[in-house]
Amino acid sequence: MNSPVAMQSLADVHTQPFVLIDADLLLRLVNRAFEDAYGVDREDAVGQPCYQLLHAGGPRPCPCGPDGAHCPFQAVFTGAKDQVSVHTYEGELGDERLVRIQGHPVQTESGEILLGELIQEDEPAGAEVDEADAGPRMVGDSGLFRQILGRLRLAARSAAPILLEGATGTGKELAADYIHRHSPRAQGPFVTLDCTTLGEDLFESEVFGHERGAFTGSVSERQGLFERAHGGTLFLDEIGEMPLALQAKLLRALESGEFRRVGSDQTRRADVRIVCATNRNLRDHPGFRQDLYFRIACVRVRMPALAERTEDIPALADLFLDRFRKETNKPLLGIQPNAMKLLEAYEWPGNVRELENAIERAVVLAKGRYLTRDDFAFLFRSPGQVVPQSMKEMEKQHIERILKLCQGNISKAADLLEVNRVTLHSKIKKYGLRP
Repeated sequence: MNSPVAMQSLADVHTQPFVLIDADLLLRLVNRAFEDAYGVDREDAVGQPCYQLLHAGGPRPCPCGPDGAHCPFQAVFTGAKDQVSVHTYEGELGDERLVRIQGHPVQTESGEILLGELIQEDEPAGAEVDEADAGPRMVGDSGLFRQILGRLRLAARSAAPILLEGATGTGKELAADYIHRHSPRAQGPFVTLDCTTLGEDLFESEVFGHERGAFTGSVSERQGLFERAHGGTLFLDEIGEMPLALQAKLLRALESGEFRRVGSDQTRRADVRIVCATNRNLRDHPGFRQDLYFRIACVRVRMPALAERTEDIPALADLFLDRFRKETNKPLLGIQPNAMKLLEAYEWPGNVRELENAIERAVVLAKGRYLTRDDFAFLFRSPGQVVPQSMKEMEKQHIERILKLCQGNISKAADLLEVNRVTLHSKIKKYGLRP
C-alpha cells in the first residue's frame, strides 16, 4: 500500500464515504466524504472503535455482527473475500440512514490486512420495487411507501438481526414477512412469536422445545420455534413486552447460537435469522436489557404511521374492499369519492389495521352498491353515544368533527360536507360552532 498520506489523498478523491479499519476494529482512515456525510472529524475518529462511532441510537458497546461478539466482516481480515452488510447509521443532522457497506481486504506494505469499507446510502424511493411483490401484502403508491419498501428489500439482503419500529397497526408483521420473502432464506420457514402471549413458565418450552416427561402434561417431545425456524426467519413480535427474566434466556441463545430443550442435556444449534418488532423506544426503555437491544438492533427500520402516508389510503381501502366483498359475497362496486375523501381526512389513530377494520365493518353494514359516507358514520360516533339522536344534533356533531379533521379550514370542510362555503358558515353560526 502507498504511504498513509498518499492513501488519504486517494481516499479523499472518492465521492462516497470510505474508511479503513484494522483487525482490532479501530479506525485507521476516514475520507472527506465520510466526514461530510456523518459530521465526524477524522482527527476524532481515527483510533476509535468503529462500532462506537456511527450507529443510530448512540454508540454500541460491542461489535455489530449478528452474534454481537464479532465484526460482520471478520472473514475480510483473512483476505479471503469481499463482503456486504447493512447497518443503520446516524447522519450529521441526527437523521437515521440505512446504509449498504461493501467490505474489501486492503493489504499494507508490511502485509497487514485492513478492512476497507465503502458506504452507500440506502436506495432511492421506489428503487427495485416490483409491483407484483409489493401487493397484495403491502400496498401503496406514495413516495414514502416506496422508500420503506426499498429499505426493507435492502435490509433483507443482510444476515444481521433487524428491528422494526413503529406504532401498533403500521404493518410490522407484514414487513417482517416481506423481509423474509426477499432474503436468501425465502425458501425456508417463516416462524412468528407474539411476545405478549407467553408467561415465563411456557417461554422455554415454546421457544426451545421440550422432551417427553419434562413436566406434567408433556406426553411427547416437541420442537421449539428455534428448531422450526432452522434455515429461515424467526419473527419476535412486540419484543418490548417480554419480561426481563425471559429476555435473559433469549439473550443467552442469541449470544451462543445454542439452546437446550426443556428436560434435555443435549445442546442444539439452529441457523436462524432474527427479526424483531416493537412499538416502544427500546434504546431508552428501563424495562429492556440494553445488551439484548444491541443484539437485535443491528439494522433498524421505522414503519411510518398511516397519517404520514395518506396518499396510500385509496389503494389500501380498495384492497380491503375487494377482500371483504369476496368474503361476504356482497356485490359492492366501490367506494364513493366523497366517502374516500372522508377516509383520507380521518386521523386513523389505529393506523392501517384500523382502516382495515373500518372497511370490513362498512362492507358488513352496507345496503347499497357503493360504500358511502353514511357507511362510515361509526368513525365519528363517540364511545357510549346514545342513538337515536335528533337530526339537528347529528348534523351539529358531524359538522363539528369535520371541522376538527380539517383543522378549521372552511374550504376543505365544505368540500367534505358537499356544501358551499356560505351554507357551511350559516350552519356554523346556527349551531354556535367555532371553525
